[in-house]
Amino acid sequence: MKHTYGTAAALLASAVLTAGATGQSRFSHNPNQGPALATAAVSPIGASSCGLINIPCNQAKNIEPFGSVACEDAGVTADNQYYRHFIMADYGLPDEYTVTCVTIGIETATADPAAGGVQPITINLYDIGPAGFPAPVPLPNLIGTADFDIANQTFTLIELPISATGTSGGLVVEVSVPDAVNNGLLHHFFLGANPLPQSCLSYLSSVACGTPNPVTTAAVGFPNVHYVMNVKLEDSCPADLDGNGNVGIEDFLELLANWGPCP
Repeated sequence: MKHTYGTAAALLASAVLTAGATGQSRFSHNPNQGPALATAAVSPIGASSCGLINIPCNQAKNIEPFGSVACEDAGVTADNQYYRHFIMADYGLPDEYTVTCVTIGIETATADPAAGGVQPITINLYDIGPAGFPAPVPLPNLIGTADFDIANQTFTLIELPISATGTSGGLVVEVSVPDAVNNGLLHHFFLGANPLPQSCLSYLSSVACGTPNPVTTAAVGFPNVHYVMNVKLEDSCPADLDGNGNVGIEDFLELLANWGPCP
C-alpha cells in the first residue's frame, strides 16, 4: 500500500514546468528553482513508528536553494537513485540493527498535473557492511523496500516509515525516483541537500545520464552537494541509559539523577 506524504502548507509547488524534455539529460542543479523558503520541520507523518536512535550523516538538515543535483532534462527529472552508507560502528552501535524510518529532505517535488499532484518514489534498504559500498547494481542483500507517493512540496523534511533488520554493521539507504523523461511525464523531483559538513558521503546514479552505478556527487562535478538523508533505529538496549554498550551501575546512577516528575 502506498501512502502520500506532504505538508498542508506545501501542496502547491513553487516550480512550474512549462515545457517537455528536450532529449538531452544531464546532471544539473534544479533549473526551475522557486524562491527560497525556510526548511520546514520534520513532518509528523509516521513518527509514531520511528525509533529512538537517530543516525545522521548530516550535521545540519538545512535544505539550500540550488543545493541538490539530479539527472534532468529541461527541469523534468529522469531516473535518479540517491544513496547513503551508514556504518554502525561510526555511531557506537552494534552490527545488528533494526530500521524504523528514513528521513529525507525535499528541495522540490512537482508532479505532472495529469498524475493528480503526486509522484512515486521507492525507499530500498540494503544490509551492506563497511567495505561493501559503493558497488555495481543491483546492490546485494536487500532487506526492506517501500513505495510512497510524494505530494507537491518544496523545502521540506519528511519521515517515511520502513522496517528492516540487518546484521552486517552497515546499511545502505537508496531513494529511487522513476524516469519521467522517458515515460512522457512532467515530474520534477530534487532531493534536499546542502553544502554543510557530512559524516558519510552522498552518492547517486542514473541510467539516463550514463552513470548506472553509484558514484559520489563529487565524481559528477558537484562536490558540495550533500543529500539530507538520515535514519532512525529501534533502541535494542533501552536500559543502557549512558549509551556505552553495557547495563551497569552507571545506568542506575543516571536513573537516580533523573528521578522525579518528567518535564
